[in-house]
Amino acid sequence: TTLITPARIAMGGLVGIVAAAGIAAVSAMNDQDEFTRSIQKTGNYAGVTSGELEQMAQQGGQLRGNYSQVRDILNGLVSSGRFTSETLTSVAQAATLMAELSGQSADEVVSSFLKMNDGVTSWAANTTQQYHFLDLETYQRIQSLEDQGRKEEAIEVASQAFKKASEERLRTMEQQLNRC
Repeated sequence: TTLITPARIAMGGLVGIVAAAGIAAVSAMNDQDEFTRSIQKTGNYAGVTSGELEQMAQQGGQLRGNYSQVRDILNGLVSSGRFTSETLTSVAQAATLMAELSGQSADEVVSSFLKMNDGVTSWAANTTQQYHFLDLETYQRIQSLEDQGRKEEAIEVASQAFKKASEERLRTMEQQLNRC
């Protein structure tokens, strides 16, 4: 008799599928634990749950297929204790796009976006020198919001402007690569 039969091959495939599902489940639980630690570390300054962070990670990962990087960025932003739920999504999306454009690590882009808290207008001016994402009107709007003490809104405007410009650039890059 032969040792390799269709039934044994099918059984091996089934075992592989079950093992992969188990590994994915453990990974998801570890991600949830990391989100929970980040939230607890800051007394939930961000005002989000680990489930909401996982949902943000899923949505962000679907855009570019980089779930792990999005999770790392979200963890970094939340554990910094500097962003609230009002700005977290747009900042995380913008940071993820910066990582993709620049090739920087999650830690590097989180570090860059943390500088927003030292001054959104300053961050926008410095970042636009490299990425050229702001027009004068948007810059003045960010400055005006920050001058009025509306820092959260200024962060949102700056993040959205960066996100929009980055998405356009990545789309252009992909189109050019597809032509080659």
